[in-house]
Amino acid sequence: MKIAWKAPLGLLAALVVWGGIAFGQADAASRTVLYLPLDDRPYSLDRVLEVAESLDARLLLPPYSFFRGRDGIPDFEGLYGWLAAHRQEGPAVIAADAFLFGGLVSSRTHDLGEEETIRRLEALRDLASSLPGKPFSLFGTLLRLPRQSEGILDAGYNAKWAPHLFQLARLESAASRGVLEGDDLAASERLLKAVPPEVLREWANRRNRSLRAALRLLRLYSHEGIGFVGIGLDDNVSPTWLEQEFQSMERIIADVPTARAAVVPGVDQLGLLLFGKILLEDKETQKVHPFFPVRPGPAANPTYSGFTPRQSLEIQSEVLGVSLAENPWEADLVLVVNTPAQGWTREASSSSNRPLPDAEDEALAEKIGSFLEAGKPVALADVAFDNGADNGLMEALRRRGLLGRLAAYSGGNTSDNAIGLALVTGTLARWMPASRRKRILFTRLLDEWGYQANVRAAVIPRGAFGGQVSPARLEKEIYEKLAAFSGSALAEFGTVDFEVSYPWGRLFEIRITGRENAGS
Repeated sequence: MKIAWKAPLGLLAALVVWGGIAFGQADAASRTVLYLPLDDRPYSLDRVLEVAESLDARLLLPPYSFFRGRDGIPDFEGLYGWLAAHRQEGPAVIAADAFLFGGLVSSRTHDLGEEETIRRLEALRDLASSLPGKPFSLFGTLLRLPRQSEGILDAGYNAKWAPHLFQLARLESAASRGVLEGDDLAASERLLKAVPPEVLREWANRRNRSLRAALRLLRLYSHEGIGFVGIGLDDNVSPTWLEQEFQSMERIIADVPTARAAVVPGVDQLGLLLFGKILLEDKETQKVHPFFPVRPGPAANPTYSGFTPRQSLEIQSEVLGVSLAENPWEADLVLVVNTPAQGWTREASSSSNRPLPDAEDEALAEKIGSFLEAGKPVALADVAFDNGADNGLMEALRRRGLLGRLAAYSGGNTSDNAIGLALVTGTLARWMPASRRKRILFTRLLDEWGYQANVRAAVIPRGAFGGQVSPARLEKEIYEKLAAFSGSALAEFGTVDFEVSYPWGRLFEIRITGRENAGS
């Protein structure tokens, strides 16, 4: 794989060692895609890099020196110069928030004036139209509604006011629909008294800035050189709770095919979703059969999404350009979506995520095994819990020796993120050598099952937020716990030498890089 900037040493070493054959023999190696990620978090960056490497696709990225961690890419002129210099080399996937504001965090907190925002957006439009044969795929975001917030990202604002503002948004929507009464009406009055006017003004300003940017971006769908434009919905952004914003966006793209312009559940998976969309453009339309296990309780209601898993899958499939097949035996891929047994999702690190499989876990594992035995590739979107794997289902799959046979797995972060990542990686897996497919599988399972669902809860009280352990010692402890997990739960992948670090000085996510093929 060819990379256009010097990556962090561990990541670069991993990519160099894991060389291999090309996607579709030679066509992906000859396909160059420019990629401006939202930031340098693993979800924004590594997930695209690992798939590109596994397919021998050439990915061009801005110089790594441009990235400033959680401060994003503050050098707009440098970023514009890089994009203009490489415009002729191929189509591009561009996180508009990075181009306009510097990244995801700064898109929420910036004070960029309207004139400068418009100037930058027009510059992006003009670059796209300069070479319409190699179109831009653009995605922006709408301001999220965090139920709560921990750590370093806009901490002073979110940690204190996020729960109040989340409830206010819900109550505001109820009021606009004329259904605010009783306890909700009283709660609304209490919240308006509890939140200072200056905080309410700041919240309104942020929402208005975010909406104006989203509307301007969506209007680019009709311009020459724009292949796709979308707005990703971060945590808890729901059509029900932000009705005015959604109605405004809907008016712009109501008659536009979803494959050209869309409001998409989730944000962190969009870089990979649009990268996959480009790679699949010259392929026969792939058919995906969605399999949802029958649950006795209410319909799935993910904590960090305003969409059901099925709604999210349908929208993301249209954006990617795959068709959903009712018959699994006519499909190129079976996408199994592991939904919560009780209808709502809980944190994977909670005590409710039991280590041993129950009857439902066993039944689903058996079903996955039957698909595999029949020769159908299976990708697993594990959304039963938020921010990590379903321990019981993973154990049931491990006992049957099925983990390494999956085409793809994703169970981290939100339901929307996991569905999108499993969908794209699973669809593209048919062109990956087995060793590379298993390397991605190993990394995802070690991260989202080993770390997110099990190790993270044990180290957070003494880590970046508690300040009781130095970063170097903490990384060593995380590595030791994951090495033990790898040697037991992931033994079928063989001995894999890997490194662990955590970006942005927080424990919410880790970066895992390896030095040899999983299962080789």
